[in-house]
Amino acid sequence: METSYLKRSNRLLNQRNRHQLLATVIINLICLAHGIGIGWLSPTLRKLQSPDTPLQFPISVKEISWIGSALGLGSMTGNILSGLFLHRIGGRLCLLFMALPHSCLWLLVYFAKSVDYLIVGRFLAGITGGGIYIIHPLFLSEISDANIRGTLASMVMLSVNIGILIGYILGTYLAYHLIPLIVFICPLCYFILVFIFIRDSPMHLIHKCNFAAAEQSFRYYRNIKEEEESLSMMAIGEFNNIKDTLTNDDNKPHKVVLKDFFTPAAIKGYGMAAVIVIANQFSGLFTMLNYMSDIFAMSGSSMDPNTSTIIIGSVQILGAYGAWL
Repeated sequence: METSYLKRSNRLLNQRNRHQLLATVIINLICLAHGIGIGWLSPTLRKLQSPDTPLQFPISVKEISWIGSALGLGSMTGNILSGLFLHRIGGRLCLLFMALPHSCLWLLVYFAKSVDYLIVGRFLAGITGGGIYIIHPLFLSEISDANIRGTLASMVMLSVNIGILIGYILGTYLAYHLIPLIVFICPLCYFILVFIFIRDSPMHLIHKCNFAAAEQSFRYYRNIKEEEESLSMMAIGEFNNIKDTLTNDDNKPHKVVLKDFFTPAAIKGYGMAAVIVIANQFSGLFTMLNYMSDIFAMSGSSMDPNTSTIIIGSVQILGAYGAWL
């Protein structure tokens, strides 16, 4: 039974899908770290507003609002930068660069001498977060089989929510200056593993006319070795079909013009996306994530605010896991 399970092409543990799963796990390390950066703030803000604040400077309510909102400004910037550079330099380099702004977050948190350090750090963390939601789905769609593509792509939000819960726990139980030292390991390991194990997608290399490297990348992500003659021949045929499709002049993307945004198909896509985005943003989710401990503290509940926050973080994981299944 186990053998037949592993042979089914739509199973993550299928031998052919192992490198795709490995790549997904590796690149989701930065999603985990980003989630920790989001969740860490909620219990930490209560510490920073208390008489026993670990910092040497006071923080006003106005400054707290800037610390919270800086992440959104950074995310918008990360969306734009990712869109500009993804197809120019490739997914692998973009994935590597995402570790830099997130690493700066924890350095600024640790060495904070004023509230500006925290605002800039959260802005840089937002750049990484904005890049995650652009680069990860596109990169995974280019390296994964169609029958597991949705499952791999949906692991992004699951990883972020797990990170948020970890951030709630670390922010509640660990000292302020200890957390950056621990969490800094995540982007560092992520950078090293991406550098070693992640290759550019076959599609990007085909667009760059580097066909030999594209075929090697295709074999790598399909886990097909050259000595496996039958699978190797199938891989060559499948790769050639992809190459012919992408290099055919009729299939090459044309230069985007303004009228492309007003076609019936585009307008329908905008409508569906607008419903999802509006439902997400108007739910107050962003505010809850950033200030959840303060909200529970002001609610008058007898339960510890940070404990309530951790419970909510656990429920988020259940929701994300249900969608992943």
